[in-house]
Amino acid sequence: MFSRRLLAFRDRIRLALLRAVLNCVGFDVFSTRRICREAQQIQSTLRVRDEQRAEIHMLAQGLGLVRRDSREDYERVIMAFFQGRKSSTLLTDVEHRQFLDILRAWTRAAAVARDKAQRVA
Repeated sequence: MFSRRLLAFRDRIRLALLRAVLNCVGFDVFSTRRICREAQQIQSTLRVRDEQRAEIHMLAQGLGLVRRDSREDYERVIMAFFQGRKSSTLLTDVEHRQFLDILRAWTRAAAVARDKAQRVA
């Protein structure tokens, strides 16, 4: 019991000394920790956005908006919904999610239409 408290106290002293030494040389531990946290949040946001962008392009190709030789239909759709912008990279995060939801809905509607056509045939 006594040795655990002593070890915990020793560890706290070591950390305090380490922080003091780092502060003496101009290294601020707390601001560095905050900056690292912010960088991790930015990385996770970018990772999510990259995944969304990949899904947007996959859905657009599935809907026939993007072909090998032309992206005109894709650009027209984006311009119609988002004030003249021609690429999903120019959209804000909210608009990016909205465009993804639009494409998902169109894909579901196309799948339903295909199913109905197959039932009739």
